[in-house]
Amino acid sequence: MLSRLHVDTSTPVAGAYMLVFGLGLGLVLQVLVLAAQNAVDYTYLGVASSGSILFRQIGGSIGVSIFGAIFANRLASKLAAAIPPGARVPAAPNPTALERLPPTLHHAYAVAIAEALRPVFLTAAGTAVLGFLLTWLLREVPLKATSRAPDPGDGFHVARDADGLRELGRALSQLAGREQRWVLYERLAGRAGLELPPPQLWLLARLGERPPLTDPQLAEQLHATGNRISDTLDQLRLRSLVRTEGDGTATLTAAGRADYERFVATGSARLRELLAGWQPPSTTSSNS
Repeated sequence: MLSRLHVDTSTPVAGAYMLVFGLGLGLVLQVLVLAAQNAVDYTYLGVASSGSILFRQIGGSIGVSIFGAIFANRLASKLAAAIPPGARVPAAPNPTALERLPPTLHHAYAVAIAEALRPVFLTAAGTAVLGFLLTWLLREVPLKATSRAPDPGDGFHVARDADGLRELGRALSQLAGREQRWVLYERLAGRAGLELPPPQLWLLARLGERPPLTDPQLAEQLHATGNRISDTLDQLRLRSLVRTEGDGTATLTAAGRADYERFVATGSARLRELLAGWQPPSTTSSNS
């Protein structure tokens, strides 16, 4: 559509052409970024986003140079054919200088600019068609429904108690990936002497941090499917670590509470070992 512009094209028509182009380009750009983000693990989300923007900027720089060269070359040839010998015209389009040209030269220069722009837009259209065809080679990746790991996670919440060390441990656990988290739980279970698989130990820790909740309430807070929570709760009930109250809420038994406290103590001790000798930066002035 833009390649069809000429000196007699009205402003509403040119504006409509640019509106169609702007809508199409705006809707495509975000889809391409989303496709790049969706194709990588959450750990590399920032790399995919910044890489997509980087290559877009590189492509824009190269494209401007190529299209500028095409325009300058075509404009020079059109001016040589349209401007009478000896006439002095600006070498590059300059609105102020063009307004000072005689009407005949002004019209010829405007026609030359319009004709020089036509191959630029046609080349850009061909590049867009090529890019559209290349998108069909992209591997189909189902769109992720969440930025969380597929396993139920606890999120990075505001501190629920005054134990800063426990909150730090919870934050570090959330920052770890799914595989690293399960390895961490498995190691802590062995160190604490608990014979619980990582998913059960994870849910036991979440129950110990919360008041009694029903299975659906717990699944909603943990952003997990109800079946996964219910199945893991059933396994904890079989171990007599969790019991169901009359109102349908799940709560830890005495044995479950003891295992929870042992797990928390082991995790805190391990965290203290890792942070041994580390001093947080002082937030007070030297005169305080």
